Amino acid sequence: MMGDMERQFQEMEKMSRAFFQAAPLPFGGERESHKEASEENACPAGGKNHYRFSVDVAGFTPEEMTVNLEGRKVTVTAKRQRESQSKDSGYWLEHQELRRETLLPPDVDLQAIACSLNPDGQL
Repeated sequence: MMGDMERQFQEMEKMSRAFFQAAPLPFGGERESHKEASEENACPAGGKNHYRFSVDVAGFTPEEMTVNLEGRKVTVTAKRQRESQSKDSGYWLEHQELRRETLLPPDVDLQAIACSLNPDGQL
């Protein structure tokens, strides 16, 4: 059940991001999007002592993302800023930042951790 809720939440987050990226800005307006850091748990996956921590980073390029491991805490950060200026449509600035953290369980082998980015934007 928690897996279904997690998938639904990720889907809602993806739709929200797509909506706000496509929404026009008023003349001279500024859009700032900042998602608060959240702590999530690594979920069991596969066999014994296998865990998965997934973050929806759709819309960000790999160059805009960082993944850090400090002790047992994994932090995923994605940031970007876009701006445009023209005579006809004015000026706009968009700042997006996403940050997710999880604390790995004690039985996780820190040397065996792997990170990959799927084509659908799941890190």
